[in-house]
Amino acid sequence: GDEGGSQHFIEIGRAYAILSDEQKRKLYDETGIVDEGGTQASGSWEVFWADFYERVSTEKLDKMAVEYRGSADEEADLMREYRDAKGEMGRVLDHMLFASVDDEVRFREKLQELISMGKLPVFGAFVREPSSKRAARQRKAAREAAEAEEHAQELGLAGGSSSLEAALVARIAEREKGRDAFVESLAARYGGANGGAGISKGIGSKRKDGGRSRAAPPPPLDDEAFEAAQRAMLQRAKDKKSKKGK
Repeated sequence: GDEGGSQHFIEIGRAYAILSDEQKRKLYDETGIVDEGGTQASGSWEVFWADFYERVSTEKLDKMAVEYRGSADEEADLMREYRDAKGEMGRVLDHMLFASVDDEVRFREKLQELISMGKLPVFGAFVREPSSKRAARQRKAAREAAEAEEHAQELGLAGGSSSLEAALVARIAEREKGRDAFVESLAARYGGANGGAGISKGIGSKRKDGGRSRAAPPPPLDDEAFEAAQRAMLQRAKDKKSKKGK
């Protein structure tokens, strides 16, 4: 009837409005959300995207961090990174997801437990690390925390920020300086050239003798590649949640 035809016409109009507006089309492609509020000023779109990516970067990653810490995936990654780093805790911390110097005591206890069980070899760099190296890591972490606070203020995230959010901002600062190991690790696991390998598969390649050799680090990710990796990561988390619900 006329009512059905009118509704169809409205839907066609909405589809045209989305396809003909770059910002609306981008919103729909990224989120599946259809804006019905008419044409928005560019300032409103900027506010929307700032809020959207802030929520993606904090709420989603915060949830992933909680699920990852203490999991079998984290333990497998820790064992791999320990072997690859030959027991150097600085390298282990740099390559573990969601890790900071605050996790060192927890990691050391787990590694010592695995060593005592015969699951890991003993490396001199691990058991005889000088206290000066640990102190240097603490000083570096303090500098990064200061950088995180500065960047948080620049991005309007200061005040009540979670520790994970601060860590993310610190990582952004590192990426700008070329120190993007964290982002490379995420990209390799969730959206890199390895086809989105799982967390527990790592980023090293197997040698013929059964060991692992770490590939040369890829060049720094640009913003578009970083966002693509982030989307792939969030989709993987969503798929995992859907499987659990079945």
